[in-house]
Amino acid sequence: MILRTVAIYLMLIGFAQASFASGATKTAIFPFEMVIEQQMGGVGLPPVPNEAERARLELITDELKRLLKETGKYEPLDLSSVNSDIEEQTPFNRCDGCEVEVAKKAGAELSVLGVVHEATAVLLNVSIFVRNVDDGTLRNSMAVSIHENDDKGWLRAVRWLVKNRLSDQEPQK
Repeated sequence: MILRTVAIYLMLIGFAQASFASGATKTAIFPFEMVIEQQMGGVGLPPVPNEAERARLELITDELKRLLKETGKYEPLDLSSVNSDIEEQTPFNRCDGCEVEVAKKAGAELSVLGVVHEATAVLLNVSIFVRNVDDGTLRNSMAVSIHENDDKGWLRAVRWLVKNRLSDQEPQK
């Protein structure tokens, strides 16, 4: 009798967790990309972030995923099944919404793309773009300028954008 009660209890917890997760919008959060002003004079080549910048791009991508998941409104999807598409089509910041097709392939309802634009060594703009996967409509775009080109500054920018520009809004499907 006790085992049966425990089994039913565990099953109810599982159903509750599944229903909570299903209320969140399936979201493809793409790795942050970088635009480096000093490299824009090249012959159409994408900018090449240095090792520290690549590590920061990964750091803030992970932070964005964590923060959006914590709101309970977004369900970040595992994009490993579309890694080859991501590698083939990046940088997405040059194609005005082409990431939507990759997000659709991953089963997402929304796509989120972050871009760090380095104007100078100490002036950066961090932007986030949210698109509806069904029709590619830009639902939200936000940006903040920072004067700290280090982990702390980049993380502060992402946290500020999520807190002040994204978390109070309902995801629009």
